[in-house]
Amino acid sequence: MASWDPDEMTPEDRRAEIARILAKGLQRLTELPKLGTQAAGSRHLASTPPPACPSVWKEMKDGSLKLTLRVHIERGRSKRLVEGEAAARPEAKSQGKIPRVARLLALAHHLQRMLDRGEVKNRAEIARLRHVTRARVTQIMNLLLLAPDIQEQILSLPPVTSGRDPISERDLRLVLRSVSFPEQRRVWRRLRRDQR
Repeated sequence: MASWDPDEMTPEDRRAEIARILAKGLQRLTELPKLGTQAAGSRHLASTPPPACPSVWKEMKDGSLKLTLRVHIERGRSKRLVEGEAAARPEAKSQGKIPRVARLLALAHHLQRMLDRGEVKNRAEIARLRHVTRARVTQIMNLLLLAPDIQEQILSLPPVTSGRDPISERDLRLVLRSVSFPEQRRVWRRLRRDQR
């Protein structure tokens, strides 16, 4: 099996890779058992290829052989052209999605680190890089003004498996109206209680 990345391979390389796989199939063709009889000068091959062989071939009327070879592209860290059928993937159990407010808070921390390290000059540059307005960047960054214990609770919210997120960004804006941590905690507790 050779690596096959369409972005890095030229058309000639792709053709060469497919030819290599076809040659391998033809080699299998010669290795398959032949029937003992040869009627009318034609070759008779085993009626069915071995189960491990994904290639199918027939003798044509003009005496030539036709090879049908199944290939698929395996995706992973790189793409590979592989002989045979694609393996059935087991269905992953849905473990839910992380609540949007938790993702936004994590993004706010990431953007603040970028500012602190000097990777970006200011919030306006962040807005240009993220293709959002400066007002939206401010809304996201304002989540850092929440009391640390509230931030911790937001980041540890359980994944949502069905329905809506338990806390919306709009709910958090009610909490952010107050700059004092004790007042934020009071509004947060009331919000959590009303949510149940």
